[in-house]
Amino acid sequence: MGKYKQIAIDQENHICCFPDCDKCFGEYGHNASPMIPNGRCCEYCNFNLVIPHRLSLICGEDKKSQLTRILADNKIKVETMNYVIEKQKKEIFRLNKELHKIKQERGDWLS
Repeated sequence: MGKYKQIAIDQENHICCFPDCDKCFGEYGHNASPMIPNGRCCEYCNFNLVIPHRLSLICGEDKKSQLTRILADNKIKVETMNYVIEKQKKEIFRLNKELHKIKQERGDWLS
């Protein structure tokens, strides 16, 4: 089969198609082309292997590192935003519980 895993079997089990990776991915995974035709990969391999490879094909090696750095910066920003959103959701939940408790104590919790 060469240096890549058997793609058909791994896709049934939702395991990344890269040989040094045993990570599982969700229902669909990411398209690993052009590195592995018809392959599906995890988010880590997509971000660290497939996208940089595609960038080098499009822009050449000299631009690849610059574009990869920009992608990494944007990923950090998205992860930070997701963290803040989760903290805000928890705070809203806590405040709603507190409000419900106050309404129960006052007797107007049905309103």
